[in-house]
Order: sequence, then C-alpha cells, then structure tokens
Amino acid sequence: MSLFSSAEGKKWQALLCKAGFALLVVGTLFLLVLTINQIRSGQYIGKAEDTQNTITVSSSGEAAAIPDSARFGVGVTNQAETVGDAQKQSTEEINEIISYLKDQGVADEDIKTTSYDINPQYEYMENEGIPRRPSGERQLIGYEASQRVQVTVTDISQAGDLLSGVGERGADDMSGLSFVVEDREALQQKAEVAAIENTRKKAQRLADALGVSLQRVVSYDQSGGYTPKHRQLETDDVAADDPASPDMPAGESRIQQQVEITYEIQ
Repeated sequence: MSLFSSAEGKKWQALLCKAGFALLVVGTLFLLVLTINQIRSGQYIGKAEDTQNTITVSSSGEAAAIPDSARFGVGVTNQAETVGDAQKQSTEEINEIISYLKDQGVADEDIKTTSYDINPQYEYMENEGIPRRPSGERQLIGYEASQRVQVTVTDISQAGDLLSGVGERGADDMSGLSFVVEDREALQQKAEVAAIENTRKKAQRLADALGVSLQRVVSYDQSGGYTPKHRQLETDDVAADDPASPDMPAGESRIQQQVEITYEIQ
C-alpha cells in the first residue's frame, strides 16, 4: 500500500512540474510579446498622429473705391522780439484761417490742432577778427511761435479752393494732402471676400487636376491693407498771388487682401 502511494505521488509530482514549466514558458512568452509591443510603440512617443490629407492654397483679392474725404495740414509761423508778440501774430493768423474754413462748411470736429510750438531764436555773435561760428557767443534775438492744424474735408471737390483760401490768409505751411475712403473696414471686407473666392476657385482647379475632392476647411489666414495716397504740397502750389485754385484729382483708392486656406481632401 505504501509502495503504491509513493509511486502515485511521484506521478503527480511529475505532472505538477510539467504544468509549472508550461506555465512558466507561456508567461515568459507573454511578457516577451508585451515588451516587444511596448518597444515598437515607443518609436511614436512625442509624435502627433498621422495628419489628414490636405492642400494649402493662397490667393489675393482687391477692392477699389473713390475717396470720399480729403485731409491736409495747414500751419503758420511768426517771429517777434517777445513771446507774447509771436503768439499774438500766429494766433490771429490761425484763427482767421479756421474761421474761413468753418465759413466754407468745414465742421468743428474736422479741424484738429496737431502741433503748437514756441522756440527762442538766437544769433551767434562775431568776435573781432574771428569769423562767426555756431560755437561762439550767442544772443537771444526773439521768439518763434508756430501752430499747425489738420483739416478733413468731406466734400473733396472743395480741396483746391480751400488750399487757395488758407494760402491767401497767411498760411505758410501746407502739406500732407491725402484722399481717403472713410469706411475703410467695408473696403477691406470686400477685398477679403474677393480673395476667398479666388482662393476657393484656385483650390478647386488644383483638386480637379489631382483627382481629389475638397472637404472641410482646416485652417485660414489673411493679411493685407493699403496706404492712403498722399500728395505733398509746396507753398508755391497755392501761393496767395495766384488766384487760380490747383486741380486736385482724387484718383482711386485700392486695397488688397491676401488669404491662405488649407482644405482637407479625399
């Protein structure tokens, strides 16, 4: 009886050893496969998922409008022995100019002071036998007062007459004439819509050539603008002794917008 039990026990012991070995092998293979998969996946760490198929197209659009207002600067400068006298002369002249502009229909809010300056004036004295030099002794000889205003004219046909009129009333500085479109935002939007349409047509032509179809818009970017045209005026353009008003053609203001659109394709 004891011999049978011993043999039976050895048989079960052998079976358990084989089962344990098989489990060890299976576990080892499982861990090996898991490790390999982790190593393989590690090469994608820090990388984004595969991006969708896209095409990026850019184009421009333009819009134009006739300017509806004009802007220019007007200034006066006077010199006198005292600050008060210099100020008085400049004030009288600029007030006469402003009064004239208002009489011609220019609104108060369209006349804006852009600068007002008072500066001492010096003369460098000449020592006996020595030529006058900027580094020599200087002597105060008076003061200079100047004032400058910016004028906006909503009726651009008046621009030439107004420039002649302010010249006749003592203005000795007239410059920076520009014709502008006041509703600039509307003009920009018009140009942007044209740019989008041009870009869409360009993208469709490209998609047709590639044999793909356009899907949704993935990204959009736009840039552009315009600088108002300026015409610098010299005082001689509107001299007081010339009764004729200068011609001031306003031309056309143009604005261009550039857009870039990325489409998903299939």
